[in-house]
Amino acid sequence: MKIVNYSVEGATDYGFLVDRTEFVPRYFIEEVLREKIPRDIKRLLPDIELRELIKASLENVKLERVPLSSVHIEPPIKDPRKIICIALNYRDHAEEVGSKIPEEIVFFLKPPTTLIGPFDSIVKPGIAGKIDYEGELAVIISERAKEVDSSEAMLYVFGYMVFNDVTARDLQFRDGLWRGWTMSKCFDTFAPTGPWIVSADEIEDPHNLRIITRVNKDIRQNSNTSNMIFKIP
Repeated sequence: MKIVNYSVEGATDYGFLVDRTEFVPRYFIEEVLREKIPRDIKRLLPDIELRELIKASLENVKLERVPLSSVHIEPPIKDPRKIICIALNYRDHAEEVGSKIPEEIVFFLKPPTTLIGPFDSIVKPGIAGKIDYEGELAVIISERAKEVDSSEAMLYVFGYMVFNDVTARDLQFRDGLWRGWTMSKCFDTFAPTGPWIVSADEIEDPHNLRIITRVNKDIRQNSNTSNMIFKIP
């Protein structure tokens, strides 16, 4: 299952991708199932039974499709409770910036206001100089969880999406002082995401995914999730 969040003339909804160019809107499947599908994606994610019904409809029923080109693609989840980012979690990236390989997880938070769609413009803050890109794999948690054992962690993973952790690199160090990650990564529009969420059942191995970052078609990053220092489960 691939979920795309979109807007038309300011009205936001979501649908289910059937190929890379077309999707089936949520309300079309509602009509087939004769059952309400939550307007809020976050309410759909923990409902395994409803998700299975939707998946069966997509596979077995001929449904009207809508071209992706006819809508504006929004961030797949616009208002998550938290955006938790792991710092220096790719071995090749840590080596690239000359950092020591961390022995323990170091994380920081990005506010939801950083989120934009995959084709929206990144707005450079007036106080920032050098803007950097960081292609990442985002893990979508389906429901609230706390102190979960690693053996059960994947039960809470709904799926994955592309995430660009945009950074005002010069703001991390100012006047010879380390200013931290939040200051350099918290600005509005500093987290382009999407264009869709891919459910976990469609990803054979999340630790073997190629990640490529391009700037104006030039490849700037070419890595793989196998380089993660701290794994997902």
